[in-house]
Amino acid sequence: MATHLLELPLPKDWDRRAFKIRGQATRENIDRAINVARQHAKEIGSGLDRNAYLLTYQNRPTVLKIPNNPRGGDQMKYEITMLFKRPDIKASPLFIKGIDYDRSATHPMWIHVEYARPCTQNEFRTHMSTDPDVLVDFGEEVWLRAHKRPSAPLAKIMMLAADTTHRFGDINLRHPTVIEFANMSRKYDLGDSHFNNWGWYQDRLVIIDLGYVVARGTEA
Repeated sequence: MATHLLELPLPKDWDRRAFKIRGQATRENIDRAINVARQHAKEIGSGLDRNAYLLTYQNRPTVLKIPNNPRGGDQMKYEITMLFKRPDIKASPLFIKGIDYDRSATHPMWIHVEYARPCTQNEFRTHMSTDPDVLVDFGEEVWLRAHKRPSAPLAKIMMLAADTTHRFGDINLRHPTVIEFANMSRKYDLGDSHFNNWGWYQDRLVIIDLGYVVARGTEA
């Protein structure tokens, strides 16, 4: 059974009440949680709707995500579904691994995930032989061809997709990450193509923010 955040070995001077909210979080609730996190943890990411903090857990670095506003809570709720409730995503080596999440609030106050070291654009290019936006476009081509030929083997679909434009000429179709990216692209729009959405986890590149991942057929 997963260990919940409120049971984790957090510093004794953390005000855990800031993370234990019933119902929908208010602006005051959110500000209180952010202030507590900033007092005791290093902020390693800040966006319009969510912040990320470095948290030591079981002697390893992990990440605690907290919303900046109610919209951030909606994003967190969506990412919880992706990270924890979809078996294919949980099993895939393409995505960062989730540890736990807030089950108490209508709009979740936190998500706890593994830490991935930031990836620079040069690192991505060196490791993947292409850029993130090119890889995302390749994934779209894979989906288009898989949609037309649902019974075709993945390798065949990848070859057909790679032949559509010279931009895909540098993509290594035998690279494990490329193969898994293509595999998951058949079912998901993998969203944000920026290299900042990738990180190093257990010596492999993973997508670290699933708030942009959309199941095919559910797009608005």
